[in-house]
Amino acid sequence: MLSAIPNILTGFRLACAPVVLIALVLSATQWSWSLVALGVFVAAAVTDLFDGLIARALMAESAWGTVSYTHLA
Repeated sequence: MLSAIPNILTGFRLACAPVVLIALVLSATQWSWSLVALGVFVAAAVTDLFDGLIARALMAESAWGTVSYTHLA
């Protein structure tokens, strides 16, 4: 079960992308949507960091993760 956490975080980031896009489009009419877009983007960025750290701690690394997270080695 714990090894599924990195995949759940990745799914969360994928779901965040359209939310950020929609919020940025809506920010043209109301500035508060810019803050929503920023908040969702920051949350996705933080989960990206934890995704890599958790995957390495649980030895649940993939070939792509090993290449894309070389800075954490």
